[in-house]
This record gives sequence, structure tokens and C-alpha cells, in this order.
Amino acid sequence: MDISQSISSLLFNHECVIIPGLGGFVSNYAPAKIHPVQHLFQPPSKTILFNPQLTNNDGLLANYIAENEKLSFSEALAIIDDFSTNARSDIKSGKRVELEKIGVLYAGVEGSLLFDQDEKTNYLKASYGLNSFISPMISRNFRKAPKKPEIKFTDRRERENTKKRNKSIAWALVLFPLFIVLGWVSMETQIWNGLLKSETSLVPVNSKKVSDDGITKNTIADIKDSEPVSAEAKPTLIKTEEASLIPNLTEAETSKEVATKPEIKAETMVETPPLPPPQNIQQKMYHLIGGSFGNIENAESLILSYKEIGYDKSCLIGQAANGYYRVSISAYLRKNDAITELKVVRESLNPQAWILRK
Repeated sequence: MDISQSISSLLFNHECVIIPGLGGFVSNYAPAKIHPVQHLFQPPSKTILFNPQLTNNDGLLANYIAENEKLSFSEALAIIDDFSTNARSDIKSGKRVELEKIGVLYAGVEGSLLFDQDEKTNYLKASYGLNSFISPMISRNFRKAPKKPEIKFTDRRERENTKKRNKSIAWALVLFPLFIVLGWVSMETQIWNGLLKSETSLVPVNSKKVSDDGITKNTIADIKDSEPVSAEAKPTLIKTEEASLIPNLTEAETSKEVATKPEIKAETMVETPPLPPPQNIQQKMYHLIGGSFGNIENAESLILSYKEIGYDKSCLIGQAANGYYRVSISAYLRKNDAITELKVVRESLNPQAWILRK
């Protein structure tokens, strides 16, 4: 008779099924699971644990076998005792006792009794008909919420000072071009006055005078329009003011002035040393750590899995103090960007991801 079928049917309705002389199977509720890399969705289930210290007979298994097989209670207990003795002997000899739809019992390194559950069977009735499935990755485009304007409270004195300052700047902007125009107009008038003075200072030498008889005569010679005028007799125009102000300098004085003129020495150009090149400043990055492993091959396999789902910048960022290799999913300069991406990674990929500044 196979007792594993009776144990399996009892686990659907009971949280603990004890095999007298061997141990007890205890079931606990387990929520739904999502694999961060494979995108595997698993429904809620029951986890089965084996406790070898639960050896007292509660009568549950014996009564179930007696009712289904139409046996007496003592006969059912005898069948259970035979099963437990055979299972203990097989485990001591190093064999593995397989229970159909439940799991495998085997001996550990130190002689302890270990159990591995068969995950193909879901003992939670609420999850009946729900199977595990793989879903493709969902791409999300997150938009940052607009920042609220900060309300700054200023003092009344500061507002009055800013108003006065703005008024002074406005008056300066108005008056500055007027001053420029007035300066330009005054400069133009000075230039025109200088030109007019220079033109009025040109006086002809042969100016006419009026005699006592009322006849105008030339002071130097009478010049007639009909007669040809020689080149020597032509009147010349002389700047009277400039001519009176020019002193008669001798050759010796001019030579002294030339000698006393200071010599202009050429300034020597001093070359300034070139500025040192700017040093490279390395900024610290905010890394999203997806896991740390003692074996570098496991870390590299995790990096490949992240790159396959779109994280091309996934890489190793060195060893920690304990010697474990850290796997960076992605890196950011700003802390806020790293925090927002961390929320996405924890929801969709790895709920145990964290941030490292390095």
C-alpha cells in the first residue's frame, strides 16, 4: 500500500500530517512570486516542510487509511509502522525516499534528515487551476511631475529697496543715451567752429584801401583784369594767425631740439609661463546594485541576463570588503534619477536591489 497518496490528499485540507515514528509534514501559505530575470509568474501556494521531531501519533493518518481502505485502526497503525521503519533504514543506508507529489527524504552530511518539496503540486485550494507563466517585459515611460513653484516671503524693506533700485536703473537707461547724443552734438559743433575759424583766417595780401578822394587803390600794385598777370605778381594767400605765431628758428636751435628728443626704447616682451592643464575630476556615481556574489562567474551570468532585457550598462564595479563581486544594473550622476529607477527595478526586476555611491 502506498501511504504517500494518503499524505498528499490530507495536505490539501490540513496544515500538519504526522507519520508516527518518522516525522510530520507542515504546510505554510506562500504568496505569489515573480522571478526578476526570467519574468516567471507563480501563483500563491503552500510550502511543505518536514519536522522529524513530530513523532507522536495524532490519529489523523491512521483514521484516513482505515476509512478509505476499510481496515481497522490497529491494522492502519501496523501499515504506518512498517512504512516508517523501512523509510528510516533506507535513509540511514544513504538511499532517498521519494514520496509521490510530496517530495524526497534523504540524510544530510551530519546525519540530519532533510526534505525537498515537489513544486509541481500546489496544495492551496484557492489557487486551483492557476498555473505559472512567463510574461514579456513591460516598457514604461515615466514622466517627471512638474515641480511646484516655491513661495518666497520677502521683507517690506527689501521690496522697497528693489523698487528704488529698479527706478534708478530705468532712469539710467533713459539718461545714458541722452548724454551720448549731447556729447556727440557738442563735439560736432566744436569741429564746425574750428573749420570756420580756419577758413576766416585766410586773408589776401593785396587788400584794397579807400583814399581820401574816394578811389580804391591796391596797397601793392594796380591789377587790371584785361592785362595778363605774371606768375610773380600773383597774390598769395597766407594764414595770418599762423604766420605771426611761427618763430624764426635758426638751424642750431632746430638741431638742439632734435638732439634733446628722448629716444624711444623698444619694450622687451616677457613670455608668461603656460597655465597647467586642468586636472581630471572624477565624479562619484549612484549605482543600482542587483546582486553580489562570491563567484565571479555567477556575477557575469547575472550581467548577461540584465543586458538581454535592455540594461546595456550593467557591469561589475569591483569587490566589496568581504570579497563579494557587486553587479551594477545602471549608474546615474543624480541621486533623484537613481531613486526613481530603483523603484522601477524593485517593482519589475529585483525587490532586493539597493543603491551604492561610488
